[in-house]
Amino acid sequence: MSLRDVMRHAFALNDGQSFDEDDRSLVDKLVAFVVDRRMGEAALMLLESLRPVNFLSSQALHTLQPFATMVFNAEEYKRFARLLENRGSVAMILAALESRMNADAPAKNSEESP
Repeated sequence: MSLRDVMRHAFALNDGQSFDEDDRSLVDKLVAFVVDRRMGEAALMLLESLRPVNFLSSQALHTLQPFATMVFNAEEYKRFARLLENRGSVAMILAALESRMNADAPAKNSEESP
């Protein structure tokens, strides 16, 4: 294996097409948590602004893991950090978030009307 092949693999990014059912259920759980607390718009803005650096964000999550596992399930936290390493993960999370917010909007509008 040549040095060029090694370096090509070292800097390769995942294309975002390898999400399994566990990844999607983890994203759904995260989205439900965010939308139920009415933080959907803030989460959309944060995710859109961090999209260019999502891999660096995933590395920061790996660094913060010892502290976050005091609050979150350790296995889900690791899985979420690995999910963010995938280039297409932010788009998947944004789509799930927007879908959940749109699904909840009619129910909230009917609750607010007199």
